Amino acid sequence: MVNLNTDMIDFFVEKQEMGIEDKRMQLGCIEEELSELISVSLIETEREELKEAIDVLVTVFVYLKILGFKWSEVEKEFERKMVINMRKPIREGKGTKVKKE
Repeated sequence: MVNLNTDMIDFFVEKQEMGIEDKRMQLGCIEEELSELISVSLIETEREELKEAIDVLVTVFVYLKILGFKWSEVEKEFERKMVINMRKPIREGKGTKVKKE
């Protein structure tokens, strides 16, 4: 498991004086970053994809902080979801989604 320095996210949100009233704005940032990731995945290098994927993660983490979740709650929910994912059947081939239970 990766241990992220969430103090940096906390500091950024505090420094920018972000709060729940910024929720809609941050959702727009997530959409923008995701759109950029999709765009670069078609034409750029894997390194550029990594940079854009990290941008998506950072904006999601900022969003979670704005909503007031504690990092321990986020970690528990992440682990809960991965346990569910691990129970899913093996997918049928490359390029196919894992089926829901």
